[in-house]
Formats: sequence, C-alpha cells, structure tokens
Amino acid sequence: MEQPIQEIHDFNQRDRDAWVRAKALTVSAGSRVLDIGAGTCPYRELFAHCDYKAHDFKQYLGEKLGGTAEYGKIDYESDICAIPVPDSSFEVILCTEVLEHTPEPIEALREISRILKPGGRLFLTAPLGSGLHQLPYHYYGGYTPEWYKHFCRKFGLYISEILPNGGFFKLLAQESARMAWTLPQHQCLHGNNVEFIKYLFGEWIPRYLFTLEKKHFIDQFTVGYHVEAIKVRDIDVVQKLIENDTQNVNLYIEATRSLMNHGKFTNARIYAEDALELNHGNAMLLEMYRQLTGKS
Repeated sequence: MEQPIQEIHDFNQRDRDAWVRAKALTVSAGSRVLDIGAGTCPYRELFAHCDYKAHDFKQYLGEKLGGTAEYGKIDYESDICAIPVPDSSFEVILCTEVLEHTPEPIEALREISRILKPGGRLFLTAPLGSGLHQLPYHYYGGYTPEWYKHFCRKFGLYISEILPNGGFFKLLAQESARMAWTLPQHQCLHGNNVEFIKYLFGEWIPRYLFTLEKKHFIDQFTVGYHVEAIKVRDIDVVQKLIENDTQNVNLYIEATRSLMNHGKFTNARIYAEDALELNHGNAMLLEMYRQLTGKS
C-alpha cells in the first residue's frame, strides 16, 4: 500500500513523536518527569503514568509551529538556564526542539544536568538544520553528534543512544516538500507549469527520495538527532556502593559509564567484564563492551 504523502511530508515530527512515545513506555510509573520548553505540552498524555511537570519561558510571543499560540498548563515558568527546582529533582527530563531557541544552549544543558537525578534519563532532540521559525527566538542550529558528546560528557551525562532522524534522501524529501509548500510565494516564476511543479516537488520527488532512503542510507546529512543520555555519579561514589553490593549489575554498568565519560576505557572495560559475569545476556552491556573492545 502506498504511503500517504502527508506522512512523507511530516516524517520529521512523526518520527520524533514516535521516538518520544517509545521512550515514554520505558519510564517507570510514578517517575518525576520534566518537559522542558513544553509549549502546548503535546507529550503530556504519553507520560500520564508519571508525575509529569511542564516548563516553558512563557513570555514568548512568537508564532509556534503549526500556527498555534496557546500553551498547555505550565508548572515552571522561567529561563531554561535557571529552573526554580532543587538539584536532582527529576528522574526523567524531556527537551525536544528547544535548544535552538535559547541563546545559551550550553548553560541550558548544564542546568538540565543539575536538576536530573543521578541515574536519571534525558531525552533530547534539536535540529541539525532548519528554516527560521518562532522568531525572534531562533538562535542556533547545527547540533551534531560531536556537540552532544562533548557537552554531555562535560556535564556528567553519558550518551546511551544517538540516532539520526533520517538520512540524506529524507532530508532532500523534506526540502522538496518545502518547495511545494512555498509555491504561492513564487508561482509567478513557473508560468503555466504551476500544477506540474506542485506535483513534482510536492509528491513525485519526495516519494522517489523515500524509496532511495530505504535502499541506501547516507548518514552525513540528516534533519537532526534523537539523543538519550544518563546522568552518571562520580566513580568514587559508585565504587563505594559496589563494595556494599557486589552483585548489583546496575552499579557495575554505572561505573563503566562513568569511566567511559572520563576517557578511562581500560578501567571501564574491567567493570564491564565484571558486569558481564553477573549478566552475560544484557544487550546494552554487550554494546558497551563492544565499544570498549574497539578502543583497546
């Protein structure tokens, strides 16, 4: 069955929403969740089993994507770099398509780490490139894997997952669709070919590019990344906990992450091997060990 063209046009948001939905299913009931830059709170229902709180700047006057202007119920109204909650307040923080709208994204990430509990999870997305939107509050773009790795590590966050939202051909499909969307602004340039141009860029080319994407994935180009990071405790703290609970595989995993974050790969591998003795079938642990083996 042919994929509806609207699904192709909207793949960026649809895929991001699906990723958040899948992550929400892995969050334990009752967990304290903060949605930073929540706006209209589109993900509130996904975390209905949790203690969900929403944050936003609120004084924002620009037009939101989709033409919406109303906000959902906001629990914390503040600068993203100074959220009025104590340290280690939340088990989960969600921050999607927000960093490009703050003038200090690095400080924002520092603040996220401050209010995230040790062992807590961060679900983070931001565009690698996008058109100007929500002006005048659009400051940055170009959030690369290396940006996430560098600054997450700096603030004690271990990246457990980083996934591109589509590759080169999906990116081109998105831009082709934009050509069709903006047609009223330049249709005078196309003479009698307006309907043909609309069909070509709005439907035929996007469908063709989606077909190419399935056959060949080029990862140097994407619309953005979906990132999960985990706040790690200092290795000295984790080592003391292990001394009192030598059979707790999660502590060995945490020690491995902490050491990897500090570039101590040989020591990290020792903890990973100890963890594998306790649970040799843990897929996440096996992937960490594979990464460490490649660094030795």
